[in-house]
Amino acid sequence: MVIDSLLRYSEIYQVSLLGYVIMPNHVHMIILFSGRVRLSDFMRDIKKYSSVLIRDFLLLNHPGETFKINFIQREQLHKIWQDGYHRKVVFTAGFLKQKLNYIHRNPLQEHWKLVEAPELYKYSSANYYYANKQESEIVTHFGDFFR
Repeated sequence: MVIDSLLRYSEIYQVSLLGYVIMPNHVHMIILFSGRVRLSDFMRDIKKYSSVLIRDFLLLNHPGETFKINFIQREQLHKIWQDGYHRKVVFTAGFLKQKLNYIHRNPLQEHWKLVEAPELYKYSSANYYYANKQESEIVTHFGDFFR
């Protein structure tokens, strides 16, 4: 559902997704904007769209679990994402490679231990970079923009 949101809004905003990993409780993305797209608009729309998909999935398939997303404030009844996001601006290929390595290794961290190798994690662009395999058109190789 998060990948569907990334695909949808990457196309709408003409954003290149250079790398990502979707973890159990957070997401890392390396994105390149073309034109005058605002990060805040992109993030708002991804969160909003994916929240609806996730909420509807839970209500339909796991109604007993929806208490975990209950959040009553003003007109909002459920909450999937925390407010805000953290950003780092990438100016060099070296810094980009460092961050890409960090996010791809996230599922291997001691407290997660989700896989034995980055390219084995299904919800990541690591397979694209390490094994040169791409299951969808979601990722653009950073080498197209950074040398």
